[in-house]
Amino acid sequence: MTQPAPAIIDGVDLDAVAAAVRGCPAIDDLSPGPWGGVVTYLPGRQLAGVRVASDHVLISVRGRWGVPVAEMARQVRTAVAGLDRKS
Repeated sequence: MTQPAPAIIDGVDLDAVAAAVRGCPAIDDLSPGPWGGVVTYLPGRQLAGVRVASDHVLISVRGRWGVPVAEMARQVRTAVAGLDRKS
């Protein structure tokens, strides 16, 4: 099976964002949101939980039980802060 091409939209590597977020201890997984609006449609696949908007990246997650939302947000922000936009 071949690896999909990198998903870079507006300079954001969505696969890198998804991997960084999934690596957070407080996060169970990415989520498309309650109405399925946080999804990026890519050739041959969908990436639920990450969407690039005009001036920000929207990330939707399912957190682990008992972890405060503020801690989840801190972990996610820290995880993606080091990801630079690709030119």
